[in-house]
Amino acid sequence: MVIFIPPKVSEVVFVGKPDPVKGEVPVAFVSLKPGEKADAEEIREYLVDKLAKYKIPMDYIFLEYIPKTAQGKTQKDELMKILKEKES
Repeated sequence: MVIFIPPKVSEVVFVGKPDPVKGEVPVAFVSLKPGEKADAEEIREYLVDKLAKYKIPMDYIFLEYIPKTAQGKTQKDELMKILKEKES
């Protein structure tokens, strides 16, 4: 799979969020490059001609940094906690 990263984005991680109709939908956790500003619509517009419509996240959560383990792996369990907090 090829992931296209908008120029203002330092890192992006996708996690699946349960959806009653589709089963699961993508949520993007986005960390911007220092000094950059962007919103969900700008990133969504960047992806429109690069990904299939069903792969483009509808939800974007902006973080200062993506949580990682000491080995540098993404802590998806932490991202899921953040997602649950945002939805409650």
